[in-house]
Amino acid sequence: MIAGSLSRIVWASALALAAAVVLAPSAFAGHFHLYSCTDPATHAPLPTDGWTVTPGSYPSNEDSCASSGGLKLSPRPVCSTCTSSYTFSTPTGLTITAATIYRESDMNSLAYGWFASPANASSGPDVFDFCQGVGETPCTRGNVAGECRNLTECKNRPYAPNDVLLVPSAALPSSHLYFNAVCTVKGCNGYEDMRSADIELTQSTQPTAVVTGGNLTTATTLRGVMDVSITADDPVSGVFQAVLQSNGRTVAKQVIDPNGGKCVPHGEASDGTAIFLYEQPCPLDVSSVEVPFDTSALPDGPQQMTILVTDAAGNAVPILSRAVTAENSGAYLIREHSEERERALAARGACNAECDEHATMRTANAQLARKPFPRRFAHSALTLRGQLLNHAGTAMANASVELTELPAYEGARRVVLAHTTTDAKGEWSFRAPRGPSRTLTVGYRARSNDPGFVAQVSFRERVAAGVVLRAPKSIRPGQTVNFKGTVLGGYVPRRGIYISLEIKYAGEWREIALLHSNRRGQFGYEYKFAPIGAATYHFRAEVPPLPGYPFQGGASPPVGIHLLP
Repeated sequence: MIAGSLSRIVWASALALAAAVVLAPSAFAGHFHLYSCTDPATHAPLPTDGWTVTPGSYPSNEDSCASSGGLKLSPRPVCSTCTSSYTFSTPTGLTITAATIYRESDMNSLAYGWFASPANASSGPDVFDFCQGVGETPCTRGNVAGECRNLTECKNRPYAPNDVLLVPSAALPSSHLYFNAVCTVKGCNGYEDMRSADIELTQSTQPTAVVTGGNLTTATTLRGVMDVSITADDPVSGVFQAVLQSNGRTVAKQVIDPNGGKCVPHGEASDGTAIFLYEQPCPLDVSSVEVPFDTSALPDGPQQMTILVTDAAGNAVPILSRAVTAENSGAYLIREHSEERERALAARGACNAECDEHATMRTANAQLARKPFPRRFAHSALTLRGQLLNHAGTAMANASVELTELPAYEGARRVVLAHTTTDAKGEWSFRAPRGPSRTLTVGYRARSNDPGFVAQVSFRERVAAGVVLRAPKSIRPGQTVNFKGTVLGGYVPRRGIYISLEIKYAGEWREIALLHSNRRGQFGYEYKFAPIGAATYHFRAEVPPLPGYPFQGGASPPVGIHLLP
């Protein structure tokens, strides 16, 4: 039905290149440890987040983790080839990169237990731990005779050396772990018991975060407890900490939202990363949360203060960096009428309207400011409106405000798009042009040369790639169609980007070629129709999400080609 497909060699090469683009390792990769069932050191009961009874397995599973026991599987002697199984699964975006499992096994020759991962999905799960008795000799591991079922007994019983199972690197990375018990014939007995697990979960994406207020964003002199207001999201492990740094050195950390206690670490692993009891321990998004910091943690004197936001895996993104002076001891006190202060004010430039360092910014687009919002490229332009108020809540007239854009790719620089002046009611309005995925910020500087905004409001726009595909409306069998297209919006890397050319067949879009654009986003392809019956066929060009390209995935409107008789 589909003619003009690529040759096998070209097809294989194109797929290999696509895989290289999509699977290239991220510049960011953090991890945390997940403890399950019981604490490996104290045997105290813990949740079993991520572990579920495998669908279709025989119901002989016992969860006694709450009494410091374990997740126990017992082969059922009432039937043959009955499988009991637990599965550990990760949410999207998290990968198992290491794991230590503490287990007991006691299996006769009629039953066996095993642990596995789906490292090679094409050939089924990879078994990396297997236990089955031989003849009259059972397979036993761990302190089987001293099996405990309550906290007092377990605390008095250390793990035996053969309790400990290190998941081999050949079975990782993976998104699942399995452990199973199987009865081969009636009359089998034994059990496989996972009493504790230490699972390392890795995340290769950063959180998204912006500052929305707080006196740490405006004050040039820091004393005592001060705060910053943060809006952030992380759809994988969740928004975890705000980190305060002085000249690049971390001096304080604060959990942004405890999430009912789930986001408070259970402890710290030997590699220095956090231990949690849930796969997604922290809230996936927070909105204008005020985070306090005791600035006495900062050394007195001038310094560069930076605030970062991390996810539970430790991936961090900076949200604020500014020159400040910490004055908790008074040693560096700048007096109101000193020459030093006068020189500092002169360097900051002319006053902007009231020169108010505690101004606030309101927006009429509050819904858009709350969290990232999706747009098509054709509709990515938007009008933003708001009002500037002074420290007393009164409208600030004749103040200069500016609109900036920070494209959503690593190493991007903030660009000023426009300036305007507030009217008599302190109101401002901007028309942002079409653009990529980005953070748009409207800000007010107290003085003309100030490096940062005193008051600001930000909007995080996620924009789908715009694609145009052109082709003739009709053609005869055996003729060649010349497809031409363009990826809109700019930001195309020097090496170009990949485009999937697709045909709609049997109600589904199916790829017929993987194309590569030039640096201007232009691409083309020749397609030859087979001599088949008259019909109308629909095609489109799709751009997948690509590293370093500040657009979400997007597709062109379908184009129809009528095949003449």
